[in-house]
Amino acid sequence: MLSDKEIYTDKPTTSLIQLINPIIVAGLFVLGIYSGDPMPVIIALGMGVFIWFTRHTRYNIYSNALVIYYGSPRHKAVAISDIDQVITVLGGKGLFIKRRNSGGLLIRPQDIETFKSRLDEILEANNINQESDPKPDSLTN
Repeated sequence: MLSDKEIYTDKPTTSLIQLINPIIVAGLFVLGIYSGDPMPVIIALGMGVFIWFTRHTRYNIYSNALVIYYGSPRHKAVAISDIDQVITVLGGKGLFIKRRNSGGLLIRPQDIETFKSRLDEILEANNINQESDPKPDSLTN
């Protein structure tokens, strides 16, 4: 993992549909068991695995990475040097992390203002460090 020192941790906000999804999965599973039909059980298991591996459970900001945790064991680490911009979206309810070399990420921490300010501090410190490092012009023999 890319982590050095943990700066800030936050949990994602939860919407009503995220609370209802596990109930739907459980209902499909029970329906399949009682009816003897395997299709609702298969659908419930597929939905359960999908929800487990795609729902954010925690966001950690480290001195050199933003780590997004999903259902165990999945996590995604984004190096601070790969983050181009952090934009507030969804009417102030989410953050869009624009990356330099690939698409962006939409995250929804509970305390958006604090999360964004801490992430901006790390990004500014990283930009200052990159500007102070001498970059070779070219390697010629």
